[in-house]
Amino acid sequence: MIHRSHLALLSAILLVASFASAQPYTLAGITFGTNVTEHAKIDQDIKRIQDLLAAGDQGTAKNIYENGENSRKSTSMRSLRGFSTSNVNDSTNLLFQNYYLGSTTFEDDFVQGAFAGLGVFANRDLPTRAAAITTAIKAMNTWMYIVHEMEDGYKGKSHLSTRNPRHARSSCPN
Repeated sequence: MIHRSHLALLSAILLVASFASAQPYTLAGITFGTNVTEHAKIDQDIKRIQDLLAAGDQGTAKNIYENGENSRKSTSMRSLRGFSTSNVNDSTNLLFQNYYLGSTTFEDDFVQGAFAGLGVFANRDLPTRAAAITTAIKAMNTWMYIVHEMEDGYKGKSHLSTRNPRHARSSCPN
C-alpha cells in the first residue's frame, strides 16, 4: 500500500518514468504511459527505512538507503542513495552544488551525516536524525532525481525526449 504522505512525490517520479512506452498503466488513480510498478516500489523502501529507524535498526535502514530493497532496475536494485549520487555531473546538480558547500553529492552527504551522527547531527538522538533522514530522502534525494530526468528529457538525452518518435507524447521541446 502506498503511504499517503508519499503519494505526491511518488506521482512525480512515476510521471517522469511513464513516458517510456505507449502502454497505459494506472496506479493510485493516475494513468502512466508504461507499467511503473518497479519504480513505484521505491516508496516501499522509504516506508521501510522509516519503520526501521523508528525501531532503532539504523544499520538495516542505511543498507536499504544505499543498496535498495524493493525497486528493481534492469540489472540491479534502484536505491535512494543512487538518486543523489548517480547524476553528479548534470548541469542542474552542478548549479545546486554551489549552494551546498561545493559538493556534487550534497543530498547523500546530508543523509550519511545524519546516519553517522556527524556535523550538525553530532550529539543528536536517533529520532531527530531519523526525521532528518526520511525528510531529506523525500525532499532532496528524490527531488534531484526528478530534476535529472526532466533535464535529460529537455536535452533529448533520455526516454523523455520528443526527438525519439516512440515518446512523442512528452511535452519536452525539440
